Amino acid sequence: MLFHALNTSNHRPVCLDINDFDLCSKPTNTSEGKTFTPKTAWHKATAEQIDSYRKSLDDRLSAISVLPGCLCRDNMCKNTDHCSDINSFAENIVNCMVEASGCLPKTSLSRSIPGWNDEAKPLREKALFWHQVWVDNGKPRNGLVADIMRRSTQ
Repeated sequence: MLFHALNTSNHRPVCLDINDFDLCSKPTNTSEGKTFTPKTAWHKATAEQIDSYRKSLDDRLSAISVLPGCLCRDNMCKNTDHCSDINSFAENIVNCMVEASGCLPKTSLSRSIPGWNDEAKPLREKALFWHQVWVDNGKPRNGLVADIMRRSTQ
């Protein structure tokens, strides 16, 4: 619990470190050796999917019991059992959120490169065209066709 003299509210904010929680799907390795972790794609979720998530989350959260250490009123409490209860309670909440998110769409590994169609595709098509002209002319090492083919790949 956080306590600050300037906080005149009767609410006691809780500071929680969630770095150790597994909030996402498991990472997967890509063919390039990189890891990709799917995340919830809220922008792709339909109203029905969001309603399903809310209902599932409500059901799961209502099944969680508040642990005794979470009810401690001592702002300066150093009791390790209370800290453990608060961390367990928070972990249970996060797990409910992750489990309920199964009905939501996830991000996928996109093979597209932003700007490819606008910038690189015309250059690629030009290079492929001149490569084919070069092949049709017997793959000359010198001359106009060889020079154009080399410049089209730069």
